[in-house]
Amino acid sequence: MTAVFKRDFRALFTNVVGWLFLGINLFVYGLYFFVYNLSQGAPSIANTVYGIIFLMLFTAPVLTMRSLAEERKNHTDQLLWTSPSSVGKIIFGKYLALAAVFTIQVGVIGISPLFLRLFGKAALKESYTALLGYWLYGLACIAIGLLISSLTESQMIAAIVSVAVLFLGYMMSSITKYLTKVPVLVKILNCYDLSSPFDEFRAGVLQLSSVVYYVSIIVLCIFLACQVIQKQRWTISKKRLTTGAFSLVSIFALAAVLVAGNIGVTKLPSRYRSVDMTKAKYYSLTSDTKKYLKTLKTDITIYVLNTRSEEEKMTSLTSGQTSVPYSGDAVNKTLSLYEGNSHIKVKYVDPSKSPNFASKYTDQSLNSGSLILVNKSSGKSKAIDSSDLFTYSASYTTYSYQISAYDAEGQITSALQNITSDTSDKVYIVEGHNETDLGSSFTEYITKKNMTTESLNLRNSDIPSDCTMLVINGPTTDLSEDECNKLSTYLEKGGKALLTLSLQAVANDDNPTPNYVSLLNKYGINVQYSLVEDTDAYTASSYSWLLYPVVQNTDLTDGISSSPSILVPQAVAMTTGNNDTYTAEDFLTTSAGASLVNPQTGEEVTNSGTPEGTGYALGTEVIVNGDEPNLIVLASSYMLVDDVESMAPGQNTKLFRNILTTFGSESSKNTVSIASKSYTYSTLQFSAKAVALYGLLWGLLIPIALIVIGIVIWAVRRRR
Repeated sequence: MTAVFKRDFRALFTNVVGWLFLGINLFVYGLYFFVYNLSQGAPSIANTVYGIIFLMLFTAPVLTMRSLAEERKNHTDQLLWTSPSSVGKIIFGKYLALAAVFTIQVGVIGISPLFLRLFGKAALKESYTALLGYWLYGLACIAIGLLISSLTESQMIAAIVSVAVLFLGYMMSSITKYLTKVPVLVKILNCYDLSSPFDEFRAGVLQLSSVVYYVSIIVLCIFLACQVIQKQRWTISKKRLTTGAFSLVSIFALAAVLVAGNIGVTKLPSRYRSVDMTKAKYYSLTSDTKKYLKTLKTDITIYVLNTRSEEEKMTSLTSGQTSVPYSGDAVNKTLSLYEGNSHIKVKYVDPSKSPNFASKYTDQSLNSGSLILVNKSSGKSKAIDSSDLFTYSASYTTYSYQISAYDAEGQITSALQNITSDTSDKVYIVEGHNETDLGSSFTEYITKKNMTTESLNLRNSDIPSDCTMLVINGPTTDLSEDECNKLSTYLEKGGKALLTLSLQAVANDDNPTPNYVSLLNKYGINVQYSLVEDTDAYTASSYSWLLYPVVQNTDLTDGISSSPSILVPQAVAMTTGNNDTYTAEDFLTTSAGASLVNPQTGEEVTNSGTPEGTGYALGTEVIVNGDEPNLIVLASSYMLVDDVESMAPGQNTKLFRNILTTFGSESSKNTVSIASKSYTYSTLQFSAKAVALYGLLWGLLIPIALIVIGIVIWAVRRRR
């Protein structure tokens, strides 16, 4: 076997075939790498690799067409089959030679994720998972090409048939979509679906069933190639019938074993058959959900308003009058993880057969794929529309909607807690002073903590007794003395409040909210309506007023990274001090070199009122009554809007989640809130010079060099 491997491997590089195979594949890869990774800054090569799998339909046959067909044509096969090595070893040696050439190409591609890491946080796990899938896909294509090469002595026929067979496998999933009325035929045809298993790797999932499928194709094709050669060796004799029958039995036996192995893998629990390699962990549960599920003692049924097979194939749904993308396959994966808990059962309900099923539990009009969670003990239920399992954003280039985040875990875990607990925390949001609206990603956290929200106008109403937390987000007009008195009385009795400041208030007056400022001053917080700039600290996009503050180590900042940390846009200057009654502690600050600017004139404010060598407070917690803080003040209302998520993904929402946990009731403190998992990523930054230089290197210089080397070697051998 070793001798055959060395002979064939050397032969591929002593003529132009091996060099041409490497050069063409790397050239096309370089083009995709230039477009996706260098020009667009994508940190993963998953889509880049996906772009070149179609090329294997043509390059793999070129690589394999000579392997056995030429031996047969030149009658050198007789020397091989009469050698001491068995047919199996010879065939496997030839396959290893072909696989080694392809592996060299994969190895060169494998350098590119490490190269991307030089320019930022490259998604290495996702990249190498996709590359593993590409490698297995390519090895399967080579095995198929080797089998077809064993059937003929014509290289051209071997190449053409291989292209046709590989193309059929590539397109099989698209073909079977039109044969849904014949499910048995679909199952049979999908046994030869080469591209769908790769989709798992591309998505960042190391799926055992996909690995086993590609290995099965490789083993079957090599075995069939051996049987073809064995058949050719036997001349007409008494043994022909015996060997023919034995071959058929062997083929059916191996096929049965491989089919059983593939089916057996799909029956394993999801936690054993797949590994989530995605950076955001789209296809696994967070530690918070796992901890919660361990405490679950009540039997829950999750009804899916769809059949399992239809849900898996579902790629879009209608939300209102708009069609939006959807991934039923992703939802099925998430549901299988919950079903791993002994108290949770997932049942699929066909809406066409049970059209009134949802009306038993909700008055909502639910889309196909929606979920209904039912507590079997109490009968309490919660419906989740399928449109809420994903977060969408509008694309103004394609005039369509795109999935921006995956929120199935957040919604399901929240619903489970809702139907198994009696938490009734209420968040009152004060209105009537042109406050800044809370962003949807922040109100989402309130819902996931099983808290309810209600608007409150302090002019007309007192603060209700069931108020768990009061929010006043950046009033730009002042509160009345009566409103401030209500708020002060609430805090003195141990009430909990989150207050923020807005620089937009200065547009109304130089001293826009004297009552509001006076209230804060009472609790040791001094406010000066000046814009805080901090050129010494880490700022966003070179704007000195988009601050990434210094994060102090407190319960409120638990889980928040230090670089980049929370984003504080347009901060209002705050300084803090303590007295005998109230204690203020800063958890977000500027550096000591921060300065103030008049937001109206742009001139620097010299009288800042801070001791030399100290910074300004950007987030402060105050103990007004009790042993724990019950007043939190933030320097900017824009810390709680959705736009901050694009510049500091997840950081500001983590702070808000920690505030909800701190201010919530004892029962809500144990309620977990799972953030949606964003599909957007931080792009890598390349200069125009770097894009041109490295694009030229990967797209032209390396591939052309390989092709030229191959042509030179071929030409030199021709002259000899």
